[in-house]
Amino acid sequence: MAGIEFEIDDVRGITVKELDKLINEMGLEPIPDGKKMKVDVTPDRPELLSFRLLNMALKMYAGRKKASKSDYSYKRGAYLSIDASAAPPDRAFISGVVGLGLDLEGNELRYLIDFAEKLSETFGRKRSKIAVGIHDAKKINGSLRYYSGSEESFVPLGQNRSMSFEEIIKKHQKGIEYAHAISRNGYPVLRDSEKIISFIPIINSRATMVTSSTSDLFVDITGREPHSVAYVAELFGCLLREMGGEIRSVGIKDRKGTKLTPRGLWRNEKINAESASEIIGTRLKNADIRKLLARMGYVTSSEGKNVRVGIPPYRGDVFDMNDLIEDVAIAYGYGNIKPARVQNSPYGTLRGNGTYLKVSMRLAGAGFMEAINPYLTSMESQFDKMRRKADDSELVRLDYSKNSNFQILRDSLLPSLLNNLSGSANDLMPHKLFEYGKAFKVRKGRPIEWESVCVAVSHSKANLSEIRGVVDQIIGLLYDDFIVDKFDDPAFIQGRCGAILHKSERIGVFGELHPEILRRFKIEEPVSCCEILVPSEGK
Repeated sequence: MAGIEFEIDDVRGITVKELDKLINEMGLEPIPDGKKMKVDVTPDRPELLSFRLLNMALKMYAGRKKASKSDYSYKRGAYLSIDASAAPPDRAFISGVVGLGLDLEGNELRYLIDFAEKLSETFGRKRSKIAVGIHDAKKINGSLRYYSGSEESFVPLGQNRSMSFEEIIKKHQKGIEYAHAISRNGYPVLRDSEKIISFIPIINSRATMVTSSTSDLFVDITGREPHSVAYVAELFGCLLREMGGEIRSVGIKDRKGTKLTPRGLWRNEKINAESASEIIGTRLKNADIRKLLARMGYVTSSEGKNVRVGIPPYRGDVFDMNDLIEDVAIAYGYGNIKPARVQNSPYGTLRGNGTYLKVSMRLAGAGFMEAINPYLTSMESQFDKMRRKADDSELVRLDYSKNSNFQILRDSLLPSLLNNLSGSANDLMPHKLFEYGKAFKVRKGRPIEWESVCVAVSHSKANLSEIRGVVDQIIGLLYDDFIVDKFDDPAFIQGRCGAILHKSERIGVFGELHPEILRRFKIEEPVSCCEILVPSEGK
C-alpha cells in the first residue's frame, strides 16, 4: 500500500476537524503528523496518490463539489506531436498531455513530482510497466520523436556535464536504480528537433527541467501495454485540469496511424437499485443511488428502473456495476449497514470428489499438511524463480493486473507450495506439505483447467528416494498402470529427476529441487517434491 503526505494547511474546502473523519469514511487510513497528514491509499485508487485529486475527492464526498462531464472537455487539436513509429519494441507505447497556465508555487510542484514518482513505483511497477516524465513545455522545440537509440549523450537532471547512456546506467543514481526497466537492445529516447529531453525510463534532461516558476508542462507516459499508458495520460489530464491548467492534447503517430491523448472521455454504465440493495443489505431507491454516487465523483441520470452512471476518466478501477455498488456502499457507510444472519447451512459437507478424499486421507495419514493456495499468481513465481520458460500462447493472463503478484492463472501447483515452505522457515523440521488443486492453460485458443496433486518435503536429508516413496503411495490411487523414466527439468537437479508416464503420456514429475530454486525462494534446507496430473474421472 502506497502513501501520500501533504500539508494540512494546503487542503481546500474541508475543515481540519472534518479531514480525519472523511478520509476514514472513504476507506483510506489517515495518519496525522503535526501540521502534516499522511494517508495510506489502496492500490485500486492510484489517482488518490495525487494530493489535488485526493482533495477533490474529499470535497465531493463532503457534498461541496459536484462532478460535471464538462470538467474534462479538452480543446481539439494537438499542442505537441510525437513520432513513435520507431518506438523501442519492448517499450512501444507512449502518450502525453500538456497543461498551460499552471501555478506551481508553494508545494504544488512537490506534490506533482511526488505523484509521478509514486505512480511510477506502484502502478508502474518500479517504472517497468509505466514511467512518467515531466517537462517544461516552453523549452521543447518543434515536434518530438520517440525511438530506440544507440549510444548518445546529454546532460541529465542533477548533473552539470554531459553523460552517455551507458555512463548514466553505471554511475548515475537513477540509472543504477532503474536499469532493470530497459533492455540492452536499444535505449528508449525522447527528443525534440534539437536535443534529447529524456532517456526513458531513467532520467530526464536538464534542458527541460521544471521549476516552481514553470507555467506550461508537458507530461510523457511510456510503457509496455497500451491501455495503462492511455489511462495514465487521462489521469494527468484530470490532475492538471484540477490544478487550474488549460489542457491540450498530444498527437501520437505510430505504425497504426495518429491519435490524440488524453481524450477526456467519460464511460457509461448502468446500476440497478434492486441489485445494489440486495448486495449491500439495505433498501435503496434510485434517488438514493444517485445521491450516493454523486459523493463518489460520478455523474448520474435516471433511465427507467436503472441509474445511468457517467464514470470520470480518472476512475480506471471501475469495470462494471459491481464496482459501482462498492462505491455506493462506501458512500452509504459500512458502519450504517446493519448485520444480518447468514441464511445458508452452518454444517460442512464432504467434498464430492472421491479421488480427492482418497489422496488427501492417504497423505494426511503419512504426516502431510494440506495447503490451499490461490489460483492467481505471478510470472516471477511461476517461471522466473523456477528456472522455467513461459510459453505466452499457453498462459491464462489477466488483462489489466494492478498487482504484480496476480498476473496469471497458475499452470503448476509447485511454486505455491514453495512459497508456503519459504514462509515456514522458522517452523520445526521436517516440513511436509501437499496441495490438491486446479491449474490452467490455453490450448488451441481456449482456456482449460485440470486438477493436480503436488507434494513437497523439506529437511536436511530430503532426497529422490524419499519422494519416490511418496509417489508410490499415491500414484496407485490415480492410475492402474504407469512407468517411471528419466527426465530433465530445469527446476530439478540433473540426474535427480524422474517422469511418470501413463500410456506414453507424461502425467507427472518428481525429484530433488535445484539449489538455485531454493535460493530464489529463500528455502535453506533441501526439497524433494512431485506433481501428478489427476485423471478427469479419477482412477
